[in-house]
Amino acid sequence: MGGKKVLGRGLQALFERRLKVQDQFDKTLETLKEARQIIEAAKRDGFDVTEAQNLFNKAEVPLREKRYDEAIAFASKSKESALLARENLFKAEQEVKEEPLDLHIDTKRADDAINRTRKIIEELKSEGIEVSHIQMLLAQAQEFFEDGEYDEMEGCALEAEAYAEFVKKIEHSR
Repeated sequence: MGGKKVLGRGLQALFERRLKVQDQFDKTLETLKEARQIIEAAKRDGFDVTEAQNLFNKAEVPLREKRYDEAIAFASKSKESALLARENLFKAEQEVKEEPLDLHIDTKRADDAINRTRKIIEELKSEGIEVSHIQMLLAQAQEFFEDGEYDEMEGCALEAEAYAEFVKKIEHSR
């Protein structure tokens, strides 16, 4: 029984760490989203946003490497560049070949699956059903997140949810 408590504390610490990292990640994505909107609006209005787009795209590597402060810095600089282009009324006189704003990382499906799985875990725990195997799958999803392997994180989170649903169905059919 003592081992179970240690495992519980370890998983709790892991999930708390994940929430902290997720908050940093969310803040970074929000800053990138704001930058993208400003750049796209300036571009639609005919302003030269080449520099802003280049700065925006430079945020991808630090984001994937979980250097969130650096990614936010690039996003902020890209916003400033786009705003400066608008303020200076510097319209592009010719079509400038620009890199697309292609940075896209979305963990919403995985986060939703993790949240649904946690609810199932709490329900199963309240019924006295062993859930450590489900918690281990969630911990593995966390590891994928921390390694920047977002597709694997999503797959693992969805697998944990499916397994939790399966356990719930089996236990409730008894």
